[in-house]
Amino acid sequence: WLGLAVCGCELTLWAAAMAALALAATTDPGVVPRNELCDDAEAASCAAEMRYTSLHGVAMPIKWCHACRIFRPPRAAHCTDCGVCIRDFDHHCPWMGQCVGKRNYRYFYAFCVLVSLLCAHTAWWSGRR
Repeated sequence: WLGLAVCGCELTLWAAAMAALALAATTDPGVVPRNELCDDAEAASCAAEMRYTSLHGVAMPIKWCHACRIFRPPRAAHCTDCGVCIRDFDHHCPWMGQCVGKRNYRYFYAFCVLVSLLCAHTAWWSGRR
């Protein structure tokens, strides 16, 4: 009975980890829309302009993205692999084929926690035999 319980626990952790990975891979990471209407002259003047925003009472410069032709929100970054700017950019994940950002970070984090629990659970039970 104990073996079935351990196997059931591991299968549950594995299924939850795969569900979290699927959600992380299919959820929009927080793509900032491009400015398709911006011409070269307007882009050049915007790139030279400095804009600031207040973040927790501190003036923060807003960066211009030359590829997307937008002023990026704070913590947004341009991903060269995806070709778009991502809000609260964490990293581009080659295994998911997309970025981890504001809207899918919680699923990616859940995946990491669940896989860590699965590994720890497997190692603990393997060491007991």
